[in-house]
Amino acid sequence: MLLTGASGGIGNAIARALHAKGATVVVTARRKDVLDALAAELGDRVEVVDADLSDPAGVESLIARAGEIDVLVATT
Repeated sequence: MLLTGASGGIGNAIARALHAKGATVVVTARRKDVLDALAAELGDRVEVVDADLSDPAGVESLIARAGEIDVLVATT
């Protein structure tokens, strides 16, 4: 599962809820420090991908690094 905007309140809560249900989550947002804290708290099955989604190259990088995506949740 790929979740954009995971450093904000809604995105962060969605990441936590889906992780609690057993999902492996790939999280991205502008505030990498918040994502790193989330990953440290949740432990396994979390990957932080630092990408600027306002830049087309950042989007391409995210897709390449995230791998196969079963679910995409885009929050702002």
